[in-house]
Amino acid sequence: MKKLSVCAFSFLLFLAVCIIFSCSGLAGSFNQDVHEYFDMMTNTAAIEKHDIPVATQTGSGGRLCISSADGPVTVSYYLRNPKLFKFTEGESLIHSFVDSEAQAASTGANKVTVKQSQSDSSVIDVKYPLGFLREMEGGEHSIAESINIKHPYSLEDFGTYSISLYCNSAPPLMQGGVCLADDSSPSKAVLFMNLPNKDSLRYIHKDLKYLKVDGRRFEISVDDSGVVSFASGTTNPVKIASAVSSNPADGSIVYGSHTYSRFGSSNAVYSYIDSNTSLFYETGDNLSLGKSYTVELVDNLGFSSSIIIDASANQIGEVTYQNQNGETVTYTDSQGAETTGLNTIYGDEGKAYLVLVPPADAPDAVLSYRIYKSNTGSLGDFVVSGKVNGKKSIAVPCPENVGEAGHYIIKAYAHKNLYADSAESTCIIETKPSTYFGNGGLVSVDDIMVWVDGINSTEYSSSPLQKTKGSVSLPLVATSASASNSSQDVITEGITWNWRILLSGNVSNTITPSSGNSSVVSFNSSSCNTDYIFVLEIKVIYGGREKVFYCNMKFTNP
Repeated sequence: MKKLSVCAFSFLLFLAVCIIFSCSGLAGSFNQDVHEYFDMMTNTAAIEKHDIPVATQTGSGGRLCISSADGPVTVSYYLRNPKLFKFTEGESLIHSFVDSEAQAASTGANKVTVKQSQSDSSVIDVKYPLGFLREMEGGEHSIAESINIKHPYSLEDFGTYSISLYCNSAPPLMQGGVCLADDSSPSKAVLFMNLPNKDSLRYIHKDLKYLKVDGRRFEISVDDSGVVSFASGTTNPVKIASAVSSNPADGSIVYGSHTYSRFGSSNAVYSYIDSNTSLFYETGDNLSLGKSYTVELVDNLGFSSSIIIDASANQIGEVTYQNQNGETVTYTDSQGAETTGLNTIYGDEGKAYLVLVPPADAPDAVLSYRIYKSNTGSLGDFVVSGKVNGKKSIAVPCPENVGEAGHYIIKAYAHKNLYADSAESTCIIETKPSTYFGNGGLVSVDDIMVWVDGINSTEYSSSPLQKTKGSVSLPLVATSASASNSSQDVITEGITWNWRILLSGNVSNTITPSSGNSSVVSFNSSSCNTDYIFVLEIKVIYGGREKVFYCNMKFTNP
């Protein structure tokens, strides 16, 4: 029995020693792992996530796509960078396209740039120019960059980061579709419609694959000039129409030996473009109220766009134009009548924003647009095309260098299912960098200072501006925030002013006028109370953004 106890004690002692040594080993391993983790988190850098700032769509094969209509596009990569390393391109910042086709397209003005942000060392920006995106449309080739970062001195490899990204825009809409009645008895439904603009097709949408009419699918292809052809060898009820004659007065069309007329209460007018874009489709259906047809375009990645043509559709109004402040931009309607307004819009980072406004009778319409360079007022090179839903801003190329200007022509029309498309309106604009002032320096709205009657507005927050009752005129001047007086770094273009005079938070009823939108605050204060402190609220709108300043005022008797 004693011998058994000794054996048991020896076994337990041996087991305890093993456990102690085992725990010691685990502790050492744990401590080493923790040390390595903290060393990695505090002494190295790595790209941890990215941000694509524009809308994306996913096509067949799971391809994530951006559209050239949003170009230029900057994709930002966010780093863990506790040491604030500065990475040098070609040495500690190595990047390359994952697809050779993208590498070939990235040249000259279309060159894609990869740079660490100068203001934020935790960001690497990849900027895709509009021209590059247009070249890569169709979603066939990846536009992603593989980015490798290394220690700036030892060149220790911190790892490589890459994403999946392609460029492909959803197909444009068929334009101007109408459903008319043929001259048989009873009348049969016949569709007339126009293919999308050739420039949009040849530069952006050569990947179109199918046209669908009321569920029937027809294979198509687009050549280098933007002309659409139907696959041969099949009986095709969709015909390329030629020599179409239309009568705008009653909307009737003469094609071949037949006349096609409006049906019901429709006021639709079909606008024939040319023999390579106009389509004619005999449905064979008896025409009746409420009859409609869906026409769809589908591309290689499965992106699609569709319209619904109604037999008794009425035509909606035309697209109009504004800047981001809601001010009218000069445009011409389809009949040549001009609405005057601003001729210049301002932007930054290569983009200025023009707001497309749908017609009042269709505020939810789809607005299809094309942008061209303007050559002394005439149509120049095609730039890009796209579509937006309802009232939305679109990006127009804008120079980034001070003193330069871009000139562009925008053509747009409105579409709403079950209605006839509007005619096209035209806007001719100039784009300039919004963030500049007289001496050529750059500034944003956040860096603006406002001077009231020659004095920095911030000085009136503690000591009110004193004025004698009666007629008052206060000039407003905007400068960079670093200006030492109201005549230095004056911002000369792109400023919009709005001001109000408030008393106890409400617009004053003893000062007239109590609001305005000029750079001079002019009013009459004869009826105001000298015991009260009034507040001049000044809203500056610059580059599509706004900043508000306040100035206290008090009035004395003459």
